[in-house]
Amino acid sequence: MNPGAAPAAAGAAHAAGASFAALPPYYQDEFQRIQSSGETYKGKWNWAAFFFGALWALTKGLWLPAVIAFGGSILTYGVVGFAYCFVFGARGNYMYYCKTVKNQDVPI
Repeated sequence: MNPGAAPAAAGAAHAAGASFAALPPYYQDEFQRIQSSGETYKGKWNWAAFFFGALWALTKGLWLPAVIAFGGSILTYGVVGFAYCFVFGARGNYMYYCKTVKNQDVPI
């Protein structure tokens, strides 16, 4: 056994938790649930993300899904943008979690 492994793992978990400590309580709770479930829980429905869609995504730094929604809307006369409102509503919290904790954009 490596005696240094346990503190390093604990430190990594603490660092991940600290990365969203400055967020509003709603996102702190959601991120904690996502993290504690091993990312099997993808977050609850996000009404703000549903109603504001790509604009909500831009405010959270989710550039890739916002560009897909905007670009798809232009190419399909709004069909993709409308569909992406449901994607943002259902998966918005997880998308934001991935951006905040893992620094990666998740398109869906």
